[in-house]
Amino acid sequence: MTAMQKIRFTFTGCFVMAGVLILSSLGAAASLPEHRIAIWFDLPKHRIYGTVDLTVPQSVRTIVVGKGLRITRFSIDGKVAVAKVKDDRISLPSHPDGTRVRVDYEGVFSDGERRNAMNLIGANGAFLVGDWYPTANAELAHFALEARVPEGFQGVSEAETITTRQTAEGRMQVFHFPHPVPHINFVMAPYIVTKDRHGDVEVATYLLPEDNDLSGRYLAYIKKYLRMYENMLGPYPFRRFAVVENILPTGYGMPTFTLLGRQVLKLPFIPETSLGHEILHSWFGNSVYVDYAKGNWSEGLTTYLADHYYDVLKEKGWQHRKKIIENYESYVHQDSEISIKEFVSGGDRALRAVGYGKTAMFFHMLKNRAGDKAFDEGLKRLTQEQRFKITSWQDLERIFSKTAGEDLSGFFAFWLNNKGAMAVNLSKIRVNRPGKGYNLQFEIRVVNSTMPVFIPLVIHTENKQEKHILPISAAEQTLSLPLQERPQKIVVDPDYDLFRTLNQSERRAVLSRLLGDPTRTV
Repeated sequence: MTAMQKIRFTFTGCFVMAGVLILSSLGAAASLPEHRIAIWFDLPKHRIYGTVDLTVPQSVRTIVVGKGLRITRFSIDGKVAVAKVKDDRISLPSHPDGTRVRVDYEGVFSDGERRNAMNLIGANGAFLVGDWYPTANAELAHFALEARVPEGFQGVSEAETITTRQTAEGRMQVFHFPHPVPHINFVMAPYIVTKDRHGDVEVATYLLPEDNDLSGRYLAYIKKYLRMYENMLGPYPFRRFAVVENILPTGYGMPTFTLLGRQVLKLPFIPETSLGHEILHSWFGNSVYVDYAKGNWSEGLTTYLADHYYDVLKEKGWQHRKKIIENYESYVHQDSEISIKEFVSGGDRALRAVGYGKTAMFFHMLKNRAGDKAFDEGLKRLTQEQRFKITSWQDLERIFSKTAGEDLSGFFAFWLNNKGAMAVNLSKIRVNRPGKGYNLQFEIRVVNSTMPVFIPLVIHTENKQEKHILPISAAEQTLSLPLQERPQKIVVDPDYDLFRTLNQSERRAVLSRLLGDPTRTV
């Protein structure tokens, strides 16, 4: 997800009356908390009202309450209790599995402070992606959501199916999502909803009336990317996917939908680039969940299989990889450098250069190390074995080691934990002619890399180019290569397959070097 920026807009009034909400039951596993959430709004006052009926296992010891929420009633197994909120949490007494907790609450999320806002409510609708409901303190849980939505508005949340019914209290939308998930989100606006199908998957756009002409193009690209990634990774993990317009400049991917800011949505290149990235998150991040406490692998893998892959299809993969290295050298400095494993999230250039860029290069090197077949099989196993599970780097190491048929723990440990890029240098280059052919000798020095490492090398002669993959097992090594023609030029890693420092001759005058210069004063 990208960081939100400040945007100005005005809310004008609409009031949604409160009433009784009925939620369908969930078949949650006893080990996971179960939430049944009902919400309704007073839009002119920027206010949300809600009830959360929880069924919690004994392992859940606290209820998390967002800073903007006020508890109006609290009960445990039908008995009213005192909700003592400390550090945004309510501690629960010892209890058995299946304990029922009910929390009635309200909250105010105005448009007064929109910079980096995670929750907003007003006459134009609702944008709720932060702590907008009390929740069991657990990594994963089950949720059922019902929202009272005013006429002319459409709500969106994580859902395999959405049903709407009219009651005496108003128009109800129920979001059915049977899978465990870390949290849920809710967005509401006067959308025009356009639907289509990709096989068994419902695809849709939720666009504001003035932008609904974009619907056809987005639906076509949704289906294109679903086909692409189903061929690469296996079946799409959900039954629906929607592009949802947001008045704030967001670029968020959630299970079953992506939330794109209206200005972003209108950019002509977004359907061809960023949309595919967000759809790919349906596999990595939104169904195979990230163990953030142990590092975020999802953004780098998604960048590699989306942004980088699209350039590979255009035969521009090497340019993309060189740009990754240039960005890293431009923005990452000693005081801002982290390892791949330390990356959790972040929108600044230095963090993205590691979490998105360097991590994408790690997966490229992993693919070259394991081989295309083993890498592709590893991706499919990852989506199958870890679906709806919290997944760490250790899980990826286990899966790819299995498909590659070798222990990759040293490769993973080095690249995940070490900072910086590798460096490759040739020296003492000599050409001998012992007989009919030629013999090329040189010393190669590799710094900041795990061993063995396989170095691509291209030798240019008068009539051809010879590509070699050099297996290097020591930091300094002398090699000898027999050649039929006299070598004229040697190029190390010409396609930027390694995450390495650039030689002086490879460095271009690019804007990123100016923007990332810590001594820049203009």
